[in-house]
Amino acid sequence: NSETFGISFEDSSNITFQNNIVFDHWIAGVYVKDSRQLNISNNLSLMTRQRIFSGETTEVTANYAICADAVHQCRELIVKDNIAGGSEDWGFAFKFNTCDTEITNNWTGNTIFASADGIVNGATNAQCSAIHDQNVFFSRKFAVMSYQNYPKIEAYNLILANNAKGINLMTGKGGRDNFSHIHDCTIVGNLYSHCSTNFQPVTDESPVIGDDCTNSSEFCDSFAGIQLAVSTEGGKPLPQKKPHLPLEKVQSVSNPKQSALVEKVKFANFFQKCSGGNDILVRTNASASDMTSPHIFKSLTTFQVDTNRRFAFNNPDPGAVKVDDCGEFVCTGLYNVLVEDQDGTLLGNADGGTIRSNAPESVIESDCTYNQQWNALQCTAKDYALMVFESLDDDKWERIFSPIFVKNEELGFNNKLNTHRDHDWNGFYTSLRRLSRFGTVIKKGYKYDIVTQATWPNRLRYVWNGDISATDHVIIQQSFDTPRKIGVRSQGKVVKQLGYDKQTREKIKLDSVATDELTCGLSSYDKETQSITFAMLGPDCRLTVFVGDTVEVSLRLEMTVDQFWEKDGPLTFADKMAALLGINPARILVVDIREGSVIVDFVVTEDDEQETTDSDSDSDSNNGGGDPNSTNFAKLSSQEVYDKLLTVTKGGQVAQEFDAPVLDLNMTIVEVNPKDDNSNGDTTNVTAAIKISETSTDTFNYAIYALLGIAFMAIVGYSVFSMVMTKRQPKVTSGENAIYSLAHPNSANVTVDGDTKTVLSAQNNQSGQAPKLAIFEADYDEKKAVRASKMLEVEDLEALNRSQREN
Repeated sequence: NSETFGISFEDSSNITFQNNIVFDHWIAGVYVKDSRQLNISNNLSLMTRQRIFSGETTEVTANYAICADAVHQCRELIVKDNIAGGSEDWGFAFKFNTCDTEITNNWTGNTIFASADGIVNGATNAQCSAIHDQNVFFSRKFAVMSYQNYPKIEAYNLILANNAKGINLMTGKGGRDNFSHIHDCTIVGNLYSHCSTNFQPVTDESPVIGDDCTNSSEFCDSFAGIQLAVSTEGGKPLPQKKPHLPLEKVQSVSNPKQSALVEKVKFANFFQKCSGGNDILVRTNASASDMTSPHIFKSLTTFQVDTNRRFAFNNPDPGAVKVDDCGEFVCTGLYNVLVEDQDGTLLGNADGGTIRSNAPESVIESDCTYNQQWNALQCTAKDYALMVFESLDDDKWERIFSPIFVKNEELGFNNKLNTHRDHDWNGFYTSLRRLSRFGTVIKKGYKYDIVTQATWPNRLRYVWNGDISATDHVIIQQSFDTPRKIGVRSQGKVVKQLGYDKQTREKIKLDSVATDELTCGLSSYDKETQSITFAMLGPDCRLTVFVGDTVEVSLRLEMTVDQFWEKDGPLTFADKMAALLGINPARILVVDIREGSVIVDFVVTEDDEQETTDSDSDSDSNNGGGDPNSTNFAKLSSQEVYDKLLTVTKGGQVAQEFDAPVLDLNMTIVEVNPKDDNSNGDTTNVTAAIKISETSTDTFNYAIYALLGIAFMAIVGYSVFSMVMTKRQPKVTSGENAIYSLAHPNSANVTVDGDTKTVLSAQNNQSGQAPKLAIFEADYDEKKAVRASKMLEVEDLEALNRSQREN
């Protein structure tokens, strides 16, 4: 009955603490910090409370707080066969063991009952943590809870019963594959098979659920078996005082690569007991606004599990539709939850299936039916996955380009996605920073269009999660609003795009490639629609779709299109051009081949620091050949490529290499995020960030130069001739403001500045000796004279003068 620890071990070693009772203490009954070689066994710790008079504590509150803080270092501890009960927070708070065979601490056989939470994992930097051989009963919240800074967690040999929320394994390590694994456990909803006063322990001979369960008001608490795991980029530490928010509340963005496996678990007694008391076998985390790990269930045993109580899926929180949280519409993570039953032991059928969220924007596929009790879709197919894509640009936390739509017309699929929720705080206000990361349920083997009304980032990363085999694939098409050079990197290496078919002379489209010929990152670019189509294949496929600085080139050679295909074609063209420039052939992409004589449009992409993976180096369908993995290529910038191509063209090397004169060479440097006075190298609008270099266009056409010279000489000659003729022509004067009409049999009306005048038309002179006279129309405005001159040929000058006098 002390106001502090029951017993504390700090900087201790070689101590045995066995067969003791610790009762009614604040903060911790048994407290251990920075110790080694302790044996704490067969003890009973009851009634541990918060230190309420100070308003907060500096330590975790638990019956047994064993090196729970991240800074605590403990080794060679034995903590086994202890009992904890009646804690206001946790029964046990300790660092779980590591998953490898070298277990540094022996924590097994402990039992926790009637506490707020059963066991919580303390902070650890291990790559994998394991909780095993523990028993938890009657917890008012979670039986087992983990949410710390590690990428993998494993739970096995646990017995959990009558706990409000069962087990919740959460991981939190950014930049890693996060994975949670539950196996060989027993999880019971209600220890008793009925709600009547005649309680019966769970046995294989227990009767089925009776009608009295729906009428009794006794023991009507709701129990959950498993809450689906969530993986975030950063686990939160154990609170040092009683938390105001639920411990399972997600408070950081999700990890892009995450999954979970539940196998060899026994579930018993999950059913509807009475009004307001419903057990749930599997439920979602209501605060997982961004993403939930896709789960695989197999090899389960179920006993007295009501079909309608197997799942409970939450809808997104409509209260988060505000600028502080999700923006203009709900966060869509809970609309993309995926659970797969591989063998039917979870659904209670022979074939299994998929359970996924019911996204309201999407049409339900033909193999799926909506279960209102679950608030989820039950699908017969087991070929779904969770695809995640995200911006890698510097402004990924500030620029919002959602909503994004994932579409497949064949399936009637149209999934509307939102940017991640704002999880950060700046004092009393949210940070107004949301990560541009998106997760969508997709069906393997189909093609999906990813659409946005905004401008795409310069770099987008794609991964996918779930039960994905080496042959599973999905095709993604992404369209851009401006002509761009779009490439694909796989594992950090550029993958060459599909080129031309020599037989048809048409660009090869990814849709026409056989499934068994697909590779991770294989892609094709359509210049007309400005879209890139790429393949994801296998579980380890991770792609980056990128837009980089390019040199756009149009080269015209003096040969026919047929000769181009016979001599070179795009494959050899890329090889030869790369050899001239000394760069990797994968940097050269032929985008068009046109007539006149032959015009080859191609782009040279920015250099990549990584080596380049050639997805199909032996195929003529690619644009480039050679050895793309060679490290002997020059690392030329776009400006250096521009300068060198200009040099080798002027020097005649291009004409010599292709055995044809160069008629035209047009080059344009296209920069992404140019560092000028306006952008400062950090722009949020990609379209505005692209600029054409003012000195980046050159044209070499010697035939045009000759034509321009001839035209210039003709203009000079005509000007001299006009001056001579003007001086030889007599002048005709007139009175002020008079408009003269020349009467002649061949006269015609013309309009000058809105006024109609009559002038003489030319009359042929059979002898060819007709004199020429320039007739000028006089001023018809006091301030401005508008003159319209006509050269008139007449046979007889005297007849003309006579006609003028008569008029």
